[in-house]
Amino acid sequence: MAVAADWPCGAWPAGCGTLPYGAEPLGSHLQATGESAACAGFFRAFDRQVSAAGVADAQHARAPGFPYLRSSRFLASFSGELEGTARQQAWLQALHELGRRGQRVELANLPARPRNLAGARRRRPGRRRPAARGLCGSRLLGLDSDQPQVWPLLRERSEVADAYADYQRLLGLYPLTALAAVRGIAGLHADIRATFARPPGNLQVVGELTDYRPPAAMVQQAAVDWYADVPRDALGVPQLTEQQLERLFRRHAPIWRIDVAGQADRIGAPYWDDTDSPAIDTGRPVVYRETSYTRWRGETLLQLNYIIWFPARPKTGSLDLLGGHIDGITWRVTLDGDGSPLLYDAMHNCGCYHMAFPGAKLKPRERQSLWQEPLMVPARAPAPARGERIRIRIEQGSHYIQALEAVEDHPGALSYSFADYDDLRSLPAPGDGQRSMFDQRGLVPGTERLERWLLWPMGVPEPGAMRQWGTHATAFVGKRHFDDPDLIGRYFTAAP
Repeated sequence: MAVAADWPCGAWPAGCGTLPYGAEPLGSHLQATGESAACAGFFRAFDRQVSAAGVADAQHARAPGFPYLRSSRFLASFSGELEGTARQQAWLQALHELGRRGQRVELANLPARPRNLAGARRRRPGRRRPAARGLCGSRLLGLDSDQPQVWPLLRERSEVADAYADYQRLLGLYPLTALAAVRGIAGLHADIRATFARPPGNLQVVGELTDYRPPAAMVQQAAVDWYADVPRDALGVPQLTEQQLERLFRRHAPIWRIDVAGQADRIGAPYWDDTDSPAIDTGRPVVYRETSYTRWRGETLLQLNYIIWFPARPKTGSLDLLGGHIDGITWRVTLDGDGSPLLYDAMHNCGCYHMAFPGAKLKPRERQSLWQEPLMVPARAPAPARGERIRIRIEQGSHYIQALEAVEDHPGALSYSFADYDDLRSLPAPGDGQRSMFDQRGLVPGTERLERWLLWPMGVPEPGAMRQWGTHATAFVGKRHFDDPDLIGRYFTAAP
């Protein structure tokens, strides 16, 4: 039975019956009768449409056999710790929510067609009702989670593959080429530490120092006054209201101090231009926000992510390995259980130049292995007092972070606005319809760098290209991801 894209799964009166569970839950549903078969058919048809149209979203990993679920590295870290019904349900609901987010994006990005699966005319992308996806997902989730024999498969399928291509390392003689990379990385780290050792006032200015400031005045009430009382679910995730989350994002939003020597040094909003290429509108300074979670000493911690985009990293010559179209930075604030900043870290949106700035509660670990690239820790983070916020100094051209300061919050000439990171997953396309900034691999088309020819033996696909959240490999030697849930414990210990 076909399911129209706008019909609720519950429209069928027939019962679901007993499910003949086999190795593949989706196949078992397809062999059943009634609603379960109809819902499974809908998801299979939907996924085929998405694949044929080339609009699959890479931000969260699919769970094969469970088309209504998607996973993250954070959620996958709980797969072996699901004792108790409350934790199991919280985990499944979180996977289901990621599934709904991904399918919502893919539905919006499907090209317009005269008719849908059942022959009815399809609504324009922004006006489609997600009833079938939502109700069918809930229906299959309830059926699958009631089957004890399915749980081992659920745990296995929730795992997220790493963002490395091991065959590249094999072909590139990784044990030998990695040794050369280690020397280059050590030199880069030394240069960055030397830059941070200089007072910000002594840093070279090529253009004009320009501050991009948050859109509203500082929220004066510190999070420690109320954050510890926020309820948490069975996974330890803080259950914040929209207003509370907004207060946190505004309180910790940084000032971006950029040495602007040209248009490529101005931040802006991504869009698809008339040449079918992604571009950055610097007339609209926007900081994109995304929440994430990590784990530290048995506790789930909230992370606030602030993402900016530049039109380019200008090339300094025809053999410049690092320059190219579009550049960007992600700044992340990890909050401790009381709502105070525990750790700041940052990367360029290619996953490059991952660096961390611990607060007073953390102490960096000594390097433990030659075969794992150390996390760059150029300096400790400043501690903003009431009425202050972090100011990030950014070099012109390269957009390297050069310094951090805690400065008084005061109105400036340039103010940025906030937007949801999910907006980038479905931007207006030239003509009609919607299109993600990212392709099905999670890469921004046209942002390839020449460095890919030099660094491909390290196993990072397209090193230097801009990437989507959840796909950032941040080490060339060893393996590390920006969203690894054990990142703090791997590189830091609690300060005495």
